Amino acid sequence: MRRASWGFTVRQIEARILNRWEDMPIVTSMLGRFAGENGLPQSVLHDLNVVLDEVLNNIIAYGYEDGAQDEIKVRLERRDGEIVLLIEDQGRPFDPRQVSAPDLIAPLHARKVGGLGVHFMRSLMDDLTYTRAGDTNRLCLTKKFTT
Repeated sequence: MRRASWGFTVRQIEARILNRWEDMPIVTSMLGRFAGENGLPQSVLHDLNVVLDEVLNNIIAYGYEDGAQDEIKVRLERRDGEIVLLIEDQGRPFDPRQVSAPDLIAPLHARKVGGLGVHFMRSLMDDLTYTRAGDTNRLCLTKKFTT
């Protein structure tokens, strides 16, 4: 006799972490679980990992006064043919769309510091929107994919 079974796919998952590097593995673990349950290609998982690492590191390093403690919200949502990554924090306002593209041709010693994280976001993701609502930064990144 065959037993009944069922399955599900988590189409949306969210984590709230403190603005501390020690909490970043929570997001990495969440992303891995989400990717596995949704059958995301390894290339999409890689791109999401790089972008999340860059965004969270920058929020933690530059978004707050030293010692300030706050919460960062990270949400992943699978829609038809795309993953939407939403990151919200109440740090300093920062609109990545206003950052100039880095000079990738100049020798390393002649390049300005910074801007590569935003370059990775633009290069690895298909869409990037930013809004500041009250005291909240809202960064929304979209990655299209096929399975």
